[in-house]
Amino acid sequence: GMTEAERLITDEGVSLIAGAYSSSVTLAICDVSERYKIPMLVLLASSNSITESGYNYVYRINVGLGYVWSYFEEYLKFCRDAGNELNNIGIVYESSELNVANAEVWRGIAKNLGLNIVIDEMYDAKTVTDMSSIVNKIKNNDVDILWSGSYLSDMLLLAQTMLSYDVSLDM
Repeated sequence: GMTEAERLITDEGVSLIAGAYSSSVTLAICDVSERYKIPMLVLLASSNSITESGYNYVYRINVGLGYVWSYFEEYLKFCRDAGNELNNIGIVYESSELNVANAEVWRGIAKNLGLNIVIDEMYDAKTVTDMSSIVNKIKNNDVDILWSGSYLSDMLLLAQTMLSYDVSLDM
C-alpha cells in the first residue's frame, strides 16, 4: 500500500488517492498522502485512528467504528431489557490495528453493561491454521456473546471449527 501510493504520486502524478480496504494499509497510505500533500479519500477502512491522527489531507466518506459501536451497545441493552440472559462475553480477534482497537472498545462495552469477559484471545491471521483451542475455550466458558474481529479466511476457520465442535451461541 505505502510503496504503491508513493509510486502513484511520484511516477504517475496522481492528484488524489482513494481506498483502501484495510485500516492498517489505509493508515500507511495516509502517511504518504500527508507527506506529499495529496488528498486521501477513505472509502472503506473504518478504524477511528484514521481520522483521529490529525491528518490534514485525509477525508472519510464512511462512518468510523466509534459511531457503530454506540448503537451496538444500545442493541445489547435492548436485548437484556427484553429478557435475554447475556452475561458472559468472548472476545476473539486477529492482531491488526483495527481489531486490537475494536477489542478495546468491546472491553469497555462489556464493563459498561456489567458483562463478564470469560475469553479474550488475540491471534495472528497470517499464521492461524487451527482454531480448536479457541473454540474449546468458547465451549467450556459458557459464552453468551462472541465478538470476533477477523478477516474472511480466519472467520470461516472459526465458524467451521465451531460447527465441527457443535458450538452455538445466543449472539
